[in-house]
Amino acid sequence: MSPYPITRNLSLEATHFLLYPPHHHHRIENTLRTLHTFPWCGRDLKPGDTVEIGTELYRTLEQRKGKFFLIHWILQDRLHGTIRFRGLTFERASLQPDEKVLLPKQANEVILNLKVNACDTRAPFEQNLVDIDIDDIVTSREVRFTNALFPTHSFRDRFPYRGSDHNLRIRVWLDEVLVCRWLTVSYYKDAAAMRADRLCQLVVRRFEEQEVPDTFLVSDAALRFEHCGDPIYKVNDKFTMVDLFSGGGGMSCRAVQAGFHVKYAVDMDKNAMATYSLNNPSTETYVEEIGDFYKRLVTHSHPNKWRCHHLHASPSCKFIAWCHTRPGQHDEANQNTMIVMHALLSAIRPMTASLEESDNLKNHKDWYRIILTDFLDNGYSIAWRISDARGHDSSSKRSRFLLNAACPGIPLSSFAIATRGPPGSGLPPYRTIGDTLAELRRHPRATHNDPAKATPRNRQPYDPYTTACPTITTHGAGGSQGPVGSYHPSGTRDFTIREYATLQKLPLNYNFGPEGRNNKTKLLEQIGNMVSPPQAKAMLEPVLELHRRIERESARQG
Repeated sequence: MSPYPITRNLSLEATHFLLYPPHHHHRIENTLRTLHTFPWCGRDLKPGDTVEIGTELYRTLEQRKGKFFLIHWILQDRLHGTIRFRGLTFERASLQPDEKVLLPKQANEVILNLKVNACDTRAPFEQNLVDIDIDDIVTSREVRFTNALFPTHSFRDRFPYRGSDHNLRIRVWLDEVLVCRWLTVSYYKDAAAMRADRLCQLVVRRFEEQEVPDTFLVSDAALRFEHCGDPIYKVNDKFTMVDLFSGGGGMSCRAVQAGFHVKYAVDMDKNAMATYSLNNPSTETYVEEIGDFYKRLVTHSHPNKWRCHHLHASPSCKFIAWCHTRPGQHDEANQNTMIVMHALLSAIRPMTASLEESDNLKNHKDWYRIILTDFLDNGYSIAWRISDARGHDSSSKRSRFLLNAACPGIPLSSFAIATRGPPGSGLPPYRTIGDTLAELRRHPRATHNDPAKATPRNRQPYDPYTTACPTITTHGAGGSQGPVGSYHPSGTRDFTIREYATLQKLPLNYNFGPEGRNNKTKLLEQIGNMVSPPQAKAMLEPVLELHRRIERESARQG
């Protein structure tokens, strides 16, 4: 195995975020030649070595920037004979800016941070290579690349560490081994977005089994057992899932179609849970606040009852949504749903997890960090992206923050590739309101589809086959003040409840519970709060395939 195995996988094959073909060869300029070693300060530097970098201004303990450099190539100018080193830079976890801290600030833990410009045709590995001069090197350091959990393979294996001991802190900082367990990959739409630090996708993951040298390797099976404990069993030969903050069941609807067995669902809205139970009779439901459910979970006499392969959560987005412009009376209760996620993950310990939220979450920096660290502090690797439901066969403009997570020993699953796109994308065009309503006209017996019960409007008619529906919220799509597409194409009325549900891509036979069946406000609230099934599909189908692959690999290994 390569002494610096990171080069094997920086195209991010293991996380399935392949924007470009994998990296195989790095082209060295004709004016340079490669060297196998280079003498420096009494030792020979070679590819695979790590050095601490800085300048003469940053040689003292207090001034060092905490940056390290993994040498991939030693290059010599053919004409002038000057030497440069080409490779990747790492940063101390303890020196992460406070406003961007995601991983724990542990002494002598380092992180590989990659940045990817989606408009750059080079592989992610190539985009992040940098050159340094001999004068940039402060000293050589040992960095161990491992997939083991903290603090294995660190200096803590040999002696306890107390940060309050100043002399010990200096010794550790200057001389002790460094450990790299995590890498981050920040994706940007273009160079302008990169300069402005406007992310469109983020991966924070552990190094995987095939990426680290054998000396510091822990098997995936051992990592999974350490995190999950006893095996999690299938039900009716299906992988199990739980649906937290389930609402009326948009996520579970797609989960069942994909092939999951949904063990239980939790939500405090009794009307939504009545709808959920009607469409998911085999799922155990709990109508209670999530905090009360957590108490039930930790005090139950059989904790394995709650174990599952996959956990999904859709906490309330009302207090962070774009339309939330002033404080609301339920803001504190909605915020509490976010805070309890850390404890739920710790108690249930699923192998994989997912979360769906308003795409405005990334603009609420504090809540964004709370959500991500809920997963990371529990040991999960994570990846998030902003997804438009129209790319997955919906005719409603519904942009959401989607997050996938995987426990130690499991690679991150991908997000499904969009099957539709805007003009110029090379994909089939987005579906329109007309396409969706045409499906409904072929089912004249669908319930809740009486135009006479829809709110009358006096708006400009429009062509439904050139128009998309705006985001459907708990109040519909806009009504009297909404843009074109927020009301029926005739201009004479709002959409019916069934039309709203179909535009949200719920099945045409999806039923609504008896408690809110004749209450339009309650029904609209259920539809607007549901996870759009196309976006649920984009998250769950790759997760299910991942679990099947892990099961096959485990069977082969015995």
